[in-house]
Amino acid sequence: MQSGVGSRLQERPPPPRPRQLQARKRAIETEDQILNRRARLHCALPPVRLKPGRRSRSGRGNVPLPTLPRMGHHRFVVHVKAPREQVFTLWNDLNRAHEWIEGLSRITDVTGPFDKAGTRYTMWFGPMRSPSEVLEAERPRLVKTRFGSWLLRGVEQTAFEEEGDETRLTQEYWTQGIIPAIAGRIFAIGSYKGSFRGELNSFVRLAERKGQ
Repeated sequence: MQSGVGSRLQERPPPPRPRQLQARKRAIETEDQILNRRARLHCALPPVRLKPGRRSRSGRGNVPLPTLPRMGHHRFVVHVKAPREQVFTLWNDLNRAHEWIEGLSRITDVTGPFDKAGTRYTMWFGPMRSPSEVLEAERPRLVKTRFGSWLLRGVEQTAFEEEGDETRLTQEYWTQGIIPAIAGRIFAIGSYKGSFRGELNSFVRLAERKGQ
């Protein structure tokens, strides 16, 4: 009997070494921790953000999803040889906006004046629609609008400042989303027809011609 017990005691494996304990600890990491590490190290992304309601397949918690920069900012300044009140009025005459906004085909669903906060309307670029809303308006100083299509989405702000007999016009865009950030970057480069600066230059020529 004693020999049988002794043989069984001899067959017991030696206690795990510290390195083996660390290996076991690493092996039982949760699925969320593994995904989180892969997102940071292999995708070279910043720390991930947990989105509520997205559960892992194992049911052990939220799956962390990588986040990317989703906002771009672009700023343009032009000088218009025309009084500020006149420049502000033309800028907010969206019935004429097609004269400087490339590709604008029509505007529908208008709920009020274009220079009044709360007014909503839809701009159409061929089959693509861009629902818009005036967020802030202060005549003749400022207009801020939210716009949104699948290609370009965000907030636009235009400020009008008097400089003698001329007007300093500052236009800023804040794009939201990955695709709009890329599109905004493309439209912000150069002054070709259809670019942000190209449209501003067209507006300046129109406003100065009207002021003569």
